[in-house]
Amino acid sequence: MAMRPISYEVDGFPEFIRSESAARRAIERGLITPDTQVIAYGDNGDRERMRAGDHPLLATLFAPATPPVEPEPVVEPVVDAPPEDASPEGPEAAPVPPPPAPTPEPARRQPVPRVPEIEPEPVEVKPGPSGLSPWWIAVGVVVILFVIWVNSGPDTTAPSTAIADDNATAAVEASPTPEASPEVVVTLYATREIAVRAQPSASAPQLALLPRATAFTGVLVPSALGAQYQWLRITEGPHTGSFVSAANLFENAPPALDTSEAGDAYLTDDYTALSRPDAEASARTEAAWRLRNEQQVTVVGTVQPDVFGPVWAEITLPRMAGVGYVPFDMLNRTPPQRDEADAVEPGDGGTLSPDPQPELGASYTLRLISSCSKPIGLLLRYRTDRGMQLRAFSLRYRGASIATSERLISRDIYFAFYEIDGEPISDEGTVSVTYRGESYQLRPMQSQASGDRLTASFSCNE
Repeated sequence: MAMRPISYEVDGFPEFIRSESAARRAIERGLITPDTQVIAYGDNGDRERMRAGDHPLLATLFAPATPPVEPEPVVEPVVDAPPEDASPEGPEAAPVPPPPAPTPEPARRQPVPRVPEIEPEPVEVKPGPSGLSPWWIAVGVVVILFVIWVNSGPDTTAPSTAIADDNATAAVEASPTPEASPEVVVTLYATREIAVRAQPSASAPQLALLPRATAFTGVLVPSALGAQYQWLRITEGPHTGSFVSAANLFENAPPALDTSEAGDAYLTDDYTALSRPDAEASARTEAAWRLRNEQQVTVVGTVQPDVFGPVWAEITLPRMAGVGYVPFDMLNRTPPQRDEADAVEPGDGGTLSPDPQPELGASYTLRLISSCSKPIGLLLRYRTDRGMQLRAFSLRYRGASIATSERLISRDIYFAFYEIDGEPISDEGTVSVTYRGESYQLRPMQSQASGDRLTASFSCNE
C-alpha cells in the first residue's frame, strides 16, 4: 500500500520506506523498533522527526499479533459390533450400543448426535433374499448418518496447514541476511539554478552551476550539520560522486517557465507563497515566505499549468532555498511611491553620490541590481565591523538583484566586473586585488542611499 515516505538511519545513511509492506519487513527484521528515530515526509517536502512508536502507521505495526489457536483433534466414537446371534426383540429397531468410556486424554470429545428412533411401516418384516435381518439394516442407517455428520463438520486440517505455511514464511522473512540493505536510488529535479559541490556542505568547493530542471540521479545522504539537512550524492552522469543540496530538489520536474517577465516585482497585498503553482497547494512553511504588501521579490518567470487557469509567478528570496509561487496579478513592476531621493539611476562606476555622510556608528545594507541582459560577475570590496571584505556576486539576468548579508559601516565601496557572459574581463581601476589567483583593478562604486539601505545598479554597456 502506498504511503508518505519514512526514513531511518542505518550505519549513518538514510533508508526510505514507501509502503506498508516495506515497513512491516523492516520491523520484522529488527531494523526499526518503537524507539528508533524516523523522519516522516509530507506532501510539500516538510519533514518531522519522531519515535517510530509515535508514527500513526508504524504504531499499528508494532501491536503484537494474536497467536493462532490449534484446533483440537476430533476423536471418533467406536461402535461395538453386535453379536452374530442377535435378533430383534420387537417391532422397534435395536438401540445403538453406547460408546466406550472416554480415556484420560487431553483432547476434547465431540458429542455424538442422538439418532431418532425409526418407526417401522405396518407391514410384516421378513428377511430379504440376502439374508440380512432388520437389526443390521438399522445399524447401517446409523453408521451412514454418522459419516454424513462427520464429513459436514469443519475442516480441522486446512487451518493447521495454513498456519504452518504462514509460520514458514515468517521464519524466512525474519531470518537475518548478511548483506547490507541496498541504497535507495532516486531521481530528483532542480527547482532553481543549483551548485554542484565536492562534499555535502555549502562551504565545500563548487564544481559546477547547473540550470533549473536539471535531473539528478543518486542517493540521499545527511549533511555534516545533521540528518535534518540532506544532500544528494550523484551516482550517474558527468558529476558522479559530487553532491547537490536536497533543499533545491523536487521529485517532479518543474513546470515550463516563461522568462519574459523575469525581474524584480512588488507585492500588492500580503500573501504566503505556495509550494506549487496550484491554489490547492500547501504554503511554504518558512517565515520568510510570508510576504508583506509592497515587499520586493525576484521573479524567475511565469508558469500557467492550465491554459484556462491563472498565471503564477515563480519567485526566489535572498538566502532562502527553493522557490515559491504567487499569483502573477498580485505583483506590480512599479516600485511603491517613495521620496524622490529613493530613485536609483543605472550606473557602472564613478564616485560616490553626494548624499550626506552618515553619523558616526551608522551601518548599511547593500542591494545590487543588474541592468544587463547577460550574466555578470562582480567583485566588491567594502568595510564591515570585522574589517575590509572582498566578495564576489553573480547576477544572471536583467533585473536580477541580490542583497548582502553583512552590514557595511562605510559607503566607500570599490568594484570590478570579473566576467560578463562567462568571459573574463580586464578592467582599469585604482585598487589592486587578487581573486582566485587572478589580479583585478577595482574602482569606486556609485550607490544611492535611502535610510540605512544602499542600492547600486550595473549595466554592461550593451
